[in-house]
Amino acid sequence: MKLLLGGALAALLVLASPLRAADEDKGHYLTNGYSLLYKLCEQEKPLDMILIVKTTPKEDADFLHQVSATAKQDISLLDQLQDHDKSLSFDHPGLPQFEKDTRESIKADKQHMLLFGTSGSAFVRAILVTQTEAGTYGMNLAKVLADAEPDAHRAAIVRKIGDRWEKIRDRAYALLNAT
Repeated sequence: MKLLLGGALAALLVLASPLRAADEDKGHYLTNGYSLLYKLCEQEKPLDMILIVKTTPKEDADFLHQVSATAKQDISLLDQLQDHDKSLSFDHPGLPQFEKDTRESIKADKQHMLLFGTSGSAFVRAILVTQTEAGTYGMNLAKVLADAEPDAHRAAIVRKIGDRWEKIRDRAYALLNAT
C-alpha cells in the first residue's frame, strides 16, 4: 500500500512539475506580450508632438492627435490592470538584445526620416505608413495577448485595445490612399 501511495505521489509530482513550468512559461509569455503592448503605446503617445515642427493637412493632424490620445487611453487601461494585479509587469518584453538593438536602430532611423528626411506630402505619406505599421502591430499584439490571457476580464480589455489599433491601422491606410 505504501509503495502504491508513494508511486502515485511520485507520479503526481512528475506530472505537476511540467504543469508548473508551463504555467511559469505562460506567465512569461503574458508578461512579454503586455510589455510589448505597453511599449508600443508609450512610443505612440507623443506622436502628435511632431506637429510642433511639421505641418500636415488638418485631417492628418487630427488623426495624429487621435493616435496619441488612443495610446494614452490604452496606457491608462493597462495601468489599471496592473493596479488590480501587481503580478502584471510591463517592463520585460523578453526580446534578445540583438532584437532590442535592431528596434532602437529602426526607431532612430524613422525619427530622423520623419523629422529631417521628408516634408510636405512626402512627410504625410511617411508618417501614415508608420501608423499603418504601428496599427497593424498593436492590433496583432493585442489579438495574440487576448487569446492567451486566461482572465476573461483582462482579455476583454486587451481586445478593446486591439480594436482601437485596428481602427488606427484602417484610418491610416485610408488617409494614405487618399494622399
